Amino acid sequence: SLAEQFELELKKAQASVIPDGMSEEEILKEAASLSYSGRYQEALVYYDALLARMADRPDTAVDKKHRLRMLLLRINCLVHMSHYVAAQEATEEVMDMSPLSVEERLLALQYFTICCFRRGRYTIASLALDEAEQVASRLEDSRRAIADLPMTRGNIYVAMDNPQKAIPVYE
Repeated sequence: SLAEQFELELKKAQASVIPDGMSEEEILKEAASLSYSGRYQEALVYYDALLARMADRPDTAVDKKHRLRMLLLRINCLVHMSHYVAAQEATEEVMDMSPLSVEERLLALQYFTICCFRRGRYTIASLALDEAEQVASRLEDSRRAIADLPMTRGNIYVAMDNPQKAIPVYE
């Protein structure tokens, strides 16, 4: 929404400036540290700075994968900041990129599902979750997905006023 975009731009302008001398590796390390400590707005500024630097150079296969990783980390910050419209738009952009690994596709679908759920678009969230479950079945180690996806499905059932369907999912 316009309000979300305005707020993000305002906070970016108010954020501390990233020193020019910082390498991309240092920026990424600082962004990860900020994100892990729950300082998502500040981490978002660092991810945006990194993405801006990457946009100034020719694309290579390594850069494309690195950019994709930065976009997913940026979406994570947006989701934690409750900027679901901006996060959903960014997730749609990521899902249009190709090729995505199974893990990247699953993560993008999970973010998309969360955004739809939080925006009250339960049917779309449920459909995205169906696809996420299919993608998760292709993972070699899907323990995390096995835990996350059913919990999300249960939350969707509860939000759709169908707690009877949610109970077996939570068990």
